[in-house]
Amino acid sequence: MPKSFIFAVLAFFVLASGLCHGREDPSSKTGNVVLTPADRLILQAIDRVNVRIDNLGRELNGRIDNLGRELNGRIDNLWITMLGGFLGVMAFIGALVFWDRRTFLKRAI
Repeated sequence: MPKSFIFAVLAFFVLASGLCHGREDPSSKTGNVVLTPADRLILQAIDRVNVRIDNLGRELNGRIDNLGRELNGRIDNLWITMLGGFLGVMAFIGALVFWDRRTFLKRAI
């Protein structure tokens, strides 16, 4: 394909993208809006749903915080357990070498 055709297509898409963006017509603005009783009921229901969602969000944040604290405690316990196990294995190996030092020294010499 010729480079000029590709350039023309790209230029078309760049220039046409400016036409696609909607613009607000200043004459379409309205002043005060009068709500019907049905509209008020709908807005009240939306407000109640928003309050419930906010409460649910706070409750979930509290649960997640508690879960994080509990998980940190468990990780600390796991770290202590792993360290204790490692030290126990090292102590066992050291004790075995110390107990069997005569045989170990005979083989080393």
